[in-house]
Amino acid sequence: MLFAMLMLGLLLGAAATATVALFAILSMEGRFSDNLRDVATTTLRRMAGRAPRTPSASGVGRNIESDNRIRALQEEARVMQKLIDQTRVERDAARGQIDRASQEQEALKATVSSRDERIAALDATIKTEAGKLLEVREQGGAMQAEITRLRGEIRDLETELSVAQSNVGLATVGK
Repeated sequence: MLFAMLMLGLLLGAAATATVALFAILSMEGRFSDNLRDVATTTLRRMAGRAPRTPSASGVGRNIESDNRIRALQEEARVMQKLIDQTRVERDAARGQIDRASQEQEALKATVSSRDERIAALDATIKTEAGKLLEVREQGGAMQAEITRLRGEIRDLETELSVAQSNVGLATVGK
């Protein structure tokens, strides 16, 4: 039983080591097959004692490529910060334009509502005046009918007067 436990421990340890190594290889930059070949070569050299150890984390023997990469990342960070600042300025300018536009819109709404009220008042006045105009037209029509009737009566009276004058003229001539 002890032997089985030891074997199981060794197998689990080997599987865990292989998993960690696989994740380490996957996290490296570049193609997987190239990274796998580099790790295998480096591991074999270290096991044989021919490969030097990696430089310490103290910074002695730093890689020039990593320094260049750090500088490039710093420059990229500066550029991104400038873009962020520029975007903030543009956003603030746009916000100001939006505020001015909304104030102008409110002023226009107030103007439109006052004009709508004025139009409604004028419409009410027009309706009132239209009713009065209709009344005046009806009265004018009635007056026109009365005038026409009176003209007819005047013509009749003129005719009667003419007839009466001619009869008077005949009566004076006949005497």
